[in-house]
Amino acid sequence: MIQSIYTNKIRGCDEMKKRIENPYHKKILFLFLVLISVLTISIGYSALNTSLNISGDLSLRIAADIRITNMKLNRVVDGAYETYSCNYSKDTTINYTTLPASTSVADYKATVTNYSNKRYELKEIVVLNYTNSDEVSYYLEGLTEGDIIEPGTSVDFIIKVLPVIAGELLDNDSYSTTLELKYVFEEYIPPAADIYLRQKILMDNGGTDAISAKGRPNLASTSTTDDGMYATTDNDGTTYYFRGAVKNNYVYFAGFYWRIVRINGNGSIRLVYQGTTAKATAAATAPSTTKYNNDTVLISKKPAHLLVKYYESLTIQSLLYSAANSWYESNLNAYSDFLDYEAGYCNDISTTSGTYGDYTNDKAATFSGKTRLTNKAPTLECPSESYITTNAASTGTKKLQYPSAVLTMDDVYFAGGANSNNTSYYLYTGQAYWTMTPYEFVYTLFGLSKSANVMYVDANGKITGGVVDGVYGYRPVINLKADLYYSDGDGTVSSPYTIKTKKKVDPTPYQNNKSIAETVKTLYNEGDDFIYHHDGTIPNGLNDGSYRYSGADPNNYICFGSSDTTCPAKNLYRIISVIDENVKIVSADYVTTEMLGTNAGYIGLSTSSDSTYKGDQTQSQIARYAYNNSKGNNSPNDWPGPLGETNMEVNFLNQFADTWKSKILDTVWHHNVINYFQAILNKPAAVYNIEMEDTNSTTKDGVKTQAKIGTIYNYEYGFAASSGSWGRGMTRYSNTDIVNNNWLYLGKKEWTISHGTGGDGKYAAAINSSGNIGYQHVYEGLPLRVTFSIDGTMMYTKGIGTKDNPFRIS
Repeated sequence: MIQSIYTNKIRGCDEMKKRIENPYHKKILFLFLVLISVLTISIGYSALNTSLNISGDLSLRIAADIRITNMKLNRVVDGAYETYSCNYSKDTTINYTTLPASTSVADYKATVTNYSNKRYELKEIVVLNYTNSDEVSYYLEGLTEGDIIEPGTSVDFIIKVLPVIAGELLDNDSYSTTLELKYVFEEYIPPAADIYLRQKILMDNGGTDAISAKGRPNLASTSTTDDGMYATTDNDGTTYYFRGAVKNNYVYFAGFYWRIVRINGNGSIRLVYQGTTAKATAAATAPSTTKYNNDTVLISKKPAHLLVKYYESLTIQSLLYSAANSWYESNLNAYSDFLDYEAGYCNDISTTSGTYGDYTNDKAATFSGKTRLTNKAPTLECPSESYITTNAASTGTKKLQYPSAVLTMDDVYFAGGANSNNTSYYLYTGQAYWTMTPYEFVYTLFGLSKSANVMYVDANGKITGGVVDGVYGYRPVINLKADLYYSDGDGTVSSPYTIKTKKKVDPTPYQNNKSIAETVKTLYNEGDDFIYHHDGTIPNGLNDGSYRYSGADPNNYICFGSSDTTCPAKNLYRIISVIDENVKIVSADYVTTEMLGTNAGYIGLSTSSDSTYKGDQTQSQIARYAYNNSKGNNSPNDWPGPLGETNMEVNFLNQFADTWKSKILDTVWHHNVINYFQAILNKPAAVYNIEMEDTNSTTKDGVKTQAKIGTIYNYEYGFAASSGSWGRGMTRYSNTDIVNNNWLYLGKKEWTISHGTGGDGKYAAAINSSGNIGYQHVYEGLPLRVTFSIDGTMMYTKGIGTKDNPFRIS
C-alpha cells in the first residue's frame, strides 16, 4: 500500500512534467503565472493601505519593547460586574464597571511585559477617562510610578475599583465608572550619583534575574566567546561572574586598570590587576614575577608552599604572599577605605587523598583543587579553614595582613579557563601567572625528594600545576566595597567603569563661628554628598528650600538636652532637615519609658524581637504607645490624643531643663489621611503634598493649635532614602537597596503622625519592619521616635556628626 501511494505520487509528478513539455501547455502555464503575480502584487499593495481585521479570538500585534500584554476580570465582591468587557492596548487599560452596593469591589488583573534587553521605568500613570470619580475610586496593587521593569520580565498587577469611601455611602444607588489609564514607560537610566557600581554592572549585563535564568554554563570545555555573566554561589550567597571573551568588565581604580572577575555574595566586587593601560598584555599585566616559595623551605618540610600557613605560634609566609604585601603597601595603602575586608580568598588546603599540615608529613597529598580541575567541577564555596581574611573581618581565618591576594583556580575556571589551552578569554594575558590553589605534594622513596606544586595559568591560558620555585607573574586581586557609587563608563577598554564615593565633609573648621543651621548649609556648599538642597531643581525632590540628610549613614547625629562629655542615649538625636533657621531633629532610637512615661498612651514594652531592628537597645527597653487610646466607632483618630497631649507635651518636655526647653519651637503638626491602598503608592514628593495640606492640622475644639513634639512624617522617611529612590512609590521601600540606604529605617514597625485608612477608618499610618508604609489601629501599641524643631541659631561648638562624636551646640 505504501509502495502504491509512493508510485502514484511519482506518476503525478511525471504527468505534470509531460504537460509542461508540450508548447501549448507551456504557454498556458506562463499566462497563469503572470496572472498570479499580478493578483499577488495587487493584494499586497492593498494590504499596505488598509487595516487588517481578524475576527474571533486570534489577535495580531507588532511586538514592542514594553507593553500591556494581558487584562481580565479577576474578582468581584458584593454584586460588582463589568458593564462592558474590559480591553487594553500597548500602553492603556480600559475598565467598564458597575458597583451596585457601597461594599462592592471589582478587581482586574493585568500584566506588563518587557520584551527588550533594557530596563524600563514607569514614569507616569495618566488618567485619560474617569467617569463618576466623585463616587467611585480606584488604585493599583503591584505596579506604581517609579517601578523598574527588568529586561525579559513580566509584572502582574491589580486594578481595584470600589466606592470612594467603602462601606460609608449614604444611599443604595448603583455606581458605575469608565476608567481609562495610560502607562508611560521610559528607558531607565539612573543618576550616576545614586547607583552603586555593582548595580550598574549587573544592569549592563541584563539584571540579576536574566543572569540567573541562564543557568550553569557548559564547563566541559573552555569558553572562547563573550558569554557575559552567570550566577553561582560563594560563601556569602549568590555571586555573579564574567565568563569568556568579555569586553565590558574594565575598571579604572587607584591609578590602574583592572578586570572584574565577579560580584561576590556580599556585594563587593572582585578585581584582578590588568596593568597601567587597559590594553596591557603579557608581562605588563603583572607588576612583578616571583617564585611561590623557595626550595630550601621545602627541604625542611615546612608547609609554606601555600599563600599563608600557620602552625601553632609560628607564622610562615610564602614569597608570593610577601610580594603581595609589598605591592599593596606601595600602591593601595591610600585606598584602603575603598576596599572590602569581609570578602575572603580561598587558599584551599583540603585534600582528596593524603594529608597535609604538619612538619612530619612524608606522605603524598592531592589537593581538592586538582580534583576539581580534573573533574571540571569548580566551586566558589570555600572550606572555613581555607577562607583567609584580614583581622578586620567577622569570618574566616583573620590572618591576612592586607585585603589583597591572587586568583584561585576556580576563579580562572569559571572565567573560561580549563586544563587545556585557551587564548580567547579575558584572563588570558600571554604570560604565565600564579593562582593560590594548591595542586599536590609529592615525594620519592623515603622522603628523600619532595615537590610542592601550586596551580598557575600558563602562557597559553591553560590551568596547570607547577613547582613552587618556578617564577611566574604576580597579579594582584582586591575587592571593592559594595557601597561604592558608580561615576562613569560602560566597562569597555575605551570607557572603563569608575567610582564615586559619598563624601562627608569635616565640620570642625566651622566650630565656634557658625550656628548649627549655618553649619549644615555650609557642609552642603562644601560638597557633603549626604545633604540635599530641595530648591525645586532636584529630580523627584521638593521645592521648600529645605536641606535634608539622605542616604545610608550620614554624619547627622546631634546631642540635645545635655552638656555631658558623653551624650546620654536619651539625648542623642539625628538631624532630619534645616529650613531657614529651624533644625528638625528625631530621636536616634525608639523612645523609652524614661522619655515618655508610663501613663496616658502607654501600652507596654516591646513584645517582638525583630531581626531587622538596627538600634542599640534591648527589646525590653523599647516602649509602645497608642496613637489614640479610644476604640469606639465614633472616636476620632486625630492627633494629638493622649499620646501627644500627655506623654509628649508634658512627660517628654519635663525631662529638659528650662534653658534647653526654651529652644524647642512650637509647630503646627499636620495629619492628613495617608490612604494605605492608594496614596502611599506615590513618590515621597506626592506624599508630602498630601501630608502637608492644611485641611487637617492639629486642632483642639476645632481651633488650630501648635505643639512642640510630634513624630515623623511619611514623606520625611521617604526623603531619608538615597535620592535614587525618590522616584519610586513608597510601597516599594521594602526593596533591599532602598532599606539599606535609608538612615531613618530602624527596623521595627513604628508610628508616623498621619492618618491611615482601613475598615472602620480608625487607623494611623506606620512604617513597617520591612521598610514600606503600612497602617495600624490607633488604639494598638507601636514603638515611635519623637521629632521636634529647635532654634537653629544656637552655635555649633564641636563634634563631627557621628554617633560617638555628635554635633554639640551651645
